[in-house]
Amino acid sequence: LRGLARPCGPDAAPEAMEGTCCAFRTPLPAPRVATAAELNVPNASSRKAVAVTPLWGFRHDAAADAVLGLGFYPSVAQYQYYVGSLRKAGFRGDVVLAVGHELKPRVAAYLRAQRALCYPFRATCGRGSARRRRLLVTPGGCRLADWYVDGDARGPRPLALARYEMYETWLREYLPTSYALILDTRDTFFQSDPFAFPELARRRAEAGHDRDLHVFEEHGHKTIGNCKYNRGWLRCFPGHWSSEMRAPVRCSGSTLGGRNAMLAYVDALLAASDRYMCHKRGIPSDQGYHNFLILSGAHAAAGLNVVSHARGEGVVHTIGAMNGGDMPMSALGPLDEKWKVRHPVKGYVTNLDGAISPVVHQWDRWSKELGRWLKSAFVDDAFVPGREPLYDRPPALVAFNPATCTDMPWKSKHRSGCARLRPEHFKWTSSPPESRPATEACCKFGGGIKRPPP
Repeated sequence: LRGLARPCGPDAAPEAMEGTCCAFRTPLPAPRVATAAELNVPNASSRKAVAVTPLWGFRHDAAADAVLGLGFYPSVAQYQYYVGSLRKAGFRGDVVLAVGHELKPRVAAYLRAQRALCYPFRATCGRGSARRRRLLVTPGGCRLADWYVDGDARGPRPLALARYEMYETWLREYLPTSYALILDTRDTFFQSDPFAFPELARRRAEAGHDRDLHVFEEHGHKTIGNCKYNRGWLRCFPGHWSSEMRAPVRCSGSTLGGRNAMLAYVDALLAASDRYMCHKRGIPSDQGYHNFLILSGAHAAAGLNVVSHARGEGVVHTIGAMNGGDMPMSALGPLDEKWKVRHPVKGYVTNLDGAISPVVHQWDRWSKELGRWLKSAFVDDAFVPGREPLYDRPPALVAFNPATCTDMPWKSKHRSGCARLRPEHFKWTSSPPESRPATEACCKFGGGIKRPPP
């Protein structure tokens, strides 16, 4: 990553951006305004009229590629991870965000400086039976209060589904030659321009690329069958899925394709959610629909060519499951030393072939390893390779003989038993009244009850 320690934005001095990958090294071009005939949006006459417009008079560049997402956060730092890293990586296309109805002044100033097309909107959401709401998990359902000219005709649904209506709105603004990447915003950062990925660039020069729908798999150990969540979500749909239990999990937090392919994808997901309404059966996630439409062949039947990228082999590297709770203890370890997908000095995440991953998704599952580097690189603008360790490495586990060492009883509100503790948990203490340090209780941390050899 060139020049990560330097400011990036239209207000930075040109000489400060020399030698960097910043999108603002030269002024961004004026957006191209296309006619309805040029846009040629499929089924345009039946699409609902939209009332919302971007802030600050910004306009979509109809000829540009676009990154689309939903994200309303209280601090500038949270946008710096997503929007800031994308601009630092050199992306000069459209960054489109739904941002809620109120932006704090510092947040608004930052997003405007990054030329993000921000759509304010209001949603009325019920609380349902949950004690709290998160960004996308809204169990009580939401209505988009001001998105449509004629009001929101759909019933309450999670924002995880309503965001696809936002994507549909934005995709109408681009020419068929444009590509769009839809992403979760909270746990994603960028390391290079996603649309400049060599394999994608080559494919875009070939016939038929406009029918490609690129989806991205999680780690291979996680399948539809062995993940209780993904397996449970599929039960919302008719049919028998036993033959698909070994299928990889495709994450709904990242999907890529040409304008028409993405419109077909979004339209299909919205039609499926209207038909099956899984959220009324206690399933607030969009990922069930995402995998159902792939596994059922619905996309293929509609003329799309589904291109499924294994983890670490495409534009988006989805890394969360590699550190998931169901990963075998023997497979756990750091991204650099164990998995060999991170540069040990410069800090960036790589694909399996060693090339830099353009997009890293689900980084929050690795926050103890990536958090310090991300803050230094994208928030503080202070990252210098090699100046300090990328993260605090936990001590190596102690090899022990079960015949001569037995774990003490150990339980906390997060874990029960030493066997479930990971290397990074070595500082944990069990719940009162014992309040026993893991280093005292667990053989693998050097503790436990020692016995002489038999």
